Amino acid sequence: MKDQNHKNSYGLPSTGFIRERQLLQLLPFARGTLLNMTAAGEFPPKYKLSKGVTAWSCAEVIEWFNAKTQREVIQ
Repeated sequence: MKDQNHKNSYGLPSTGFIRERQLLQLLPFARGTLLNMTAAGEFPPKYKLSKGVTAWSCAEVIEWFNAKTQREVIQ
């Protein structure tokens, strides 16, 4: 059986959550842009997991990366 939590080409597990600090290492823009894009619905939503713990869904971030890559290839 194939491991359901394997890492992909982005270095993210296919399930679970990623915190802001780790996410920013994968993105070509700064924290302010990440937060603005999230608020505008241009990036996946963030989730409050507990007091002081906010993260993004790895699956949703991977989907965003794939859609962005596909748009760039088409253009």
